[in-house]
Amino acid sequence: MAKRKEFTPEENQEMRDMYNLRDENGKRKYSQRDLAKHFGTNHPYVGAINKDNPETGEKFESLTEYNNYTARQRINPETGEKFESRAEYQDYNSRQIINPETGEKFRSITEYNNYRARQIINPETGEKFRSRTEYQDYNARQIINPETGEKFRSRTEYRDYNARQRINPETGENFESETEYRNYNYRKSLEDRLEE
Repeated sequence: MAKRKEFTPEENQEMRDMYNLRDENGKRKYSQRDLAKHFGTNHPYVGAINKDNPETGEKFESLTEYNNYTARQRINPETGEKFESRAEYQDYNSRQIINPETGEKFRSITEYNNYRARQIINPETGEKFRSRTEYQDYNARQIINPETGEKFRSRTEYRDYNARQRINPETGENFESETEYRNYNYRKSLEDRLEE
């Protein structure tokens, strides 16, 4: 079963409440692993949502929010300033790794991830994947489409399905396609930048 990555605020609170339950000796009734198994997630998620965000004084709402916060607390040795985002932190770390094919450091996280994907054997061909895109397409085709009961035919079909599971905040309805979802996010990103 695939691990869930998104939970409602009510589900997060239920996890927090269960995590804080104690037995008569003061010992936790449920470990992070117990709750992760019960809710179909991973134990770092349970740990993250039980931590306080020092910036807001509230609990973190997700592992992503927690990871973004912790990355922004680290100092970028190239600038002496804190990293602005987790993406910037990950890109920096990737650029510290030597590419065995060239003997040079990777230029970006994209280049590093492409290299890593090309080291994996494609079970369909017995050969290494030629690209990260080919690897991602293969993985998407291993997932069952809940609407059809069949495996997804492509990564495009899988991404379109996932986009249609999301709610458009402007309409309260599910997005009709990945294109509609991406256009919405692009527009919101532009609006946010214009407000800054």
